[in-house]
Amino acid sequence: MPSPDHIPNLAAVDSHDTLAGEAAAPCASHRGDFEAMAKRRFQDPKPERVGKCWYLRIRQDGFRGSVRTRTLKRIKLAPASIPEREVRKIAAEMLRPVNQGLITVGSAVNFSTYVNATYIPTELPLLAKTTQDSYQGTIAKYLEPRFNSISRHLLCNGTFQGSQARE
Repeated sequence: MPSPDHIPNLAAVDSHDTLAGEAAAPCASHRGDFEAMAKRRFQDPKPERVGKCWYLRIRQDGFRGSVRTRTLKRIKLAPASIPEREVRKIAAEMLRPVNQGLITVGSAVNFSTYVNATYIPTELPLLAKTTQDSYQGTIAKYLEPRFNSISRHLLCNGTFQGSQARE
């Protein structure tokens, strides 16, 4: 067994030669926080049969005023005649975007809140003045009247194309 004489004197080590643990890997401490948050957001509830239907209880991100909240929602999945295994597959498919992080908390913001609080103050000033005027006119005349109360994550090309076809 080696004697303790082979261990260097820690007092003799210059403090500038070594890095503190956090300085050596600053991302490592934050990575744990993000992984913990992802685990908290992962949902795998069991469907429950109530009456003539299968239901799923999930937590849904949203905003009440300007405060972010997570509310418990009960979603109707299928009629009770469908076997439990099929209902579990349906539930997993419904929760896939949430569990994979495809739907973020910010996507629960409705369209007008996003445009007025984020897009106009931060993105629009980066464009040329003529482009700004054109975009503001388009937003005011076409987009806000139709999509004012719709959440951002529900907007897709099909939503826009469907609204143009109705004109």
